[in-house]
Amino acid sequence: MPTQTVKPRKLRLIAATVTLAILGAAGYTVAVAITPLKTQHPVLQDEAETIITGDASTIETAVLAQAQPAGISLLTQDTITITPSETAAAATGADLKAQLSHELGIDFGTATDSDTGAGEGRDGGEAAGARADTIHTREHSSSWVNNENQHSIASITKVITALVGLEALAANGHTLESFGSYAVTADTLQITAESALLNGSVVDVAEGTTLTGTQLLQLMMLPSANNFAIAYSRWIFGSDAAFLAQAQQWLAAKGLSSTVIVDAAGRSPENRSTVRDLLRLGELAMLDPQLAAIVAQPSADIPGFGTVYNTNTVLQQGLASGVKTGTLDSFNLLTATWATLPDQAGAMWNGAALPHAARAVLGDESLAGQSGDGGSAQGEAAATAEGEILPAQQRLERRVLIVAVVLGRADAAARHSDSVTLLSTAGAAVVNAQTELVPASQSWAYRYSGAGDEFRAHSDNPQPITAPLLPGESARVTAKVAGEGGSATVEWPSGSTLQLPLRLDGSVPEPDLLWRLTHPAEVFSN
Repeated sequence: MPTQTVKPRKLRLIAATVTLAILGAAGYTVAVAITPLKTQHPVLQDEAETIITGDASTIETAVLAQAQPAGISLLTQDTITITPSETAAAATGADLKAQLSHELGIDFGTATDSDTGAGEGRDGGEAAGARADTIHTREHSSSWVNNENQHSIASITKVITALVGLEALAANGHTLESFGSYAVTADTLQITAESALLNGSVVDVAEGTTLTGTQLLQLMMLPSANNFAIAYSRWIFGSDAAFLAQAQQWLAAKGLSSTVIVDAAGRSPENRSTVRDLLRLGELAMLDPQLAAIVAQPSADIPGFGTVYNTNTVLQQGLASGVKTGTLDSFNLLTATWATLPDQAGAMWNGAALPHAARAVLGDESLAGQSGDGGSAQGEAAATAEGEILPAQQRLERRVLIVAVVLGRADAAARHSDSVTLLSTAGAAVVNAQTELVPASQSWAYRYSGAGDEFRAHSDNPQPITAPLLPGESARVTAKVAGEGGSATVEWPSGSTLQLPLRLDGSVPEPDLLWRLTHPAEVFSN
């Protein structure tokens, strides 16, 4: 086999190529080694955003365990009361609101204000010129049902009748009392006779009796008198047809699209609705101050009638604040009660010794006294020493309306016991809603843009930050790092936010030669 030889010219070419490659590699190595890098930035490796959701499992289980139609809703009202400190008392309401909007992270643009006069100063006394603004920031409702079908609602219809009438009076500048009195006439006696023939609940009445509008509602809502439900609707609207026309418009406006009524008293089985619609109806009833006050009464003394009693046995036992029974061929109950969550100035922070920067962001003097730093005077001094002015005291109150519906029960005892079960389950879920949002010194992993080791960023809260997080609600924790620091932002369901500083535990690393060699774009991007 002949031997192959490489010509000297080709050998020289190969040697030159290898030499140039070596020189190029050496030059590249030197270049990436000595080229200054851009300032490195920390980059989070862990999930930057966490959503924490309130536990609804106990409510869902309780509702689904009911053999007949049932449901629960939780409506949360968030009310923030702001009292300017003496240093901010001279500020106009608009200026203060703009300042707080920025510092609290709350959009006050759609809020409704009410001037409640002089507010309390930082020492508990009245601050001259201070004004307390009550700002309703948010209303949120969640519901759980086990049935979406329409069912006969019987006398729960009277809740609709009452609300439609009250809204019509208000639209014409009237209240129950300013509209005048109701005189019992022959027409009332005829209504009573007709209702009795239909085996409806009635309260006997004597011609010539005069009633106020409130007494009409009491007779209609407490003993569930059909004759006075019809009398009430005709008193306001003039006729059954006029009332029903207005009721249909009202139902559509309130989004109760699965509800149909054909009379004011609920005498017909064609008065029908769904559990979900009835939960919302219960909320509307309890949010109307006139109706809520009446349905919360166990009894009422009415001249000419004596004492009338509320048919709601759950209310009679002090377990609810309303709303209405309904009975035709089965037993129904729409019931509700209020719960107030703890003072958020304490509950949100759970006694945590928050850093002064966090308190200053919130702008809340009341937190200074809870921080464990020696009292509000020292807390304010420390905060203002950092150049911050605490402009106002802020109190966030969260009220929760619990509404329960049971339909189609076989008897009054089942209606009562099932309603109590649902209310107590929802009440326990509210009481136990305290949820940890940020563990003490929670950490997130990060690296610098120039590679290097993984480090940890720690939130600056020595104790956990907690809040009542109701079923159906969510809170958000967002972390970010920048420069030599960072922050974790906590956003509550109410819309208010807290910003915690992050401490980065690693110094900026110097990328090694291997990283420089394998990341030319980053090296030469200056």
